[in-house]
This record gives sequence, structure tokens and C-alpha cells, in this order.
Amino acid sequence: MQGRVKMTEVRVVCETVNRNVIEVRQHRVVSDQPAECGGTNQGMTPTELFLGSLGSCIAVYAAHYCRNHRLEYAGIEIRVTGETSDDAPKRITSIQVRLKTPRPIPDQLREGLLSTARRCLIHNTLAERPEIEIGLE
Repeated sequence: MQGRVKMTEVRVVCETVNRNVIEVRQHRVVSDQPAECGGTNQGMTPTELFLGSLGSCIAVYAAHYCRNHRLEYAGIEIRVTGETSDDAPKRITSIQVRLKTPRPIPDQLREGLLSTARRCLIHNTLAERPEIEIGLE
């Protein structure tokens, strides 16, 4: 039996060469480049949003794990660092994620927390490279 397919659509509208507005449901996020790259620094860069998306997804999974094991989850901190290559094609070549909990995790639950964090949707998407089709309307 195959899993249910859920479609998610996000709308991105280009406002200037470097600034875009990302819309989904009633939410709006501005993506922009730093001033030194020709932007107006009014939002995170697309790369920062990408890394933030991974960290946020891991945080949700980690918080659920902690809640289910009666551990404190408010204040969980995820640090995501991406290393980019100047070689073609330009891309993020490595990502490091560090998860910090508000209180120490008992030894017997540490691997479970890490295993749960590794099951987040964004991590799985990166691990199992999705097909990406770019078309023109």
C-alpha cells in the first residue's frame, strides 16, 4: 500500500532582482540578499531559509520526542551550518546540525532523540533526493 500524497504549494513573487515574497496560506516571508550582495537585507537569503527549514523541521520532531518522554522541550535549540562550494554547480556541499536541549537528556534516551530528529521530513527529503522539475508557463 502506497502512502498518501499530499501537495503543498508555496507562491513566490519577485519584487526586485534580489528580494522575493514567499506566500503560503495567510503567511508572508521576505527573502532578500545582504546589502553587500546588492540586496536590501530585508529578509533571509534563500540558502538561509533552506537551512532554517531543516532546523525547524528537526526541532518539531525533537520537541515531540521530548514531550512524549516527559522531557522539557521549550527552548530546544537547533544550530544548522551549511558549507557552500564555489565550484559549478553552485550548491551546499555539507550540512552540520547540532541539537541542544534545555536540560541534559538521560543516556538511555539520547539515541532515540537523535534517531527521531533524523526522521524529519526535510532531512528525509535531502537523504532521498527528490525529483525536481522546473517548467515555464
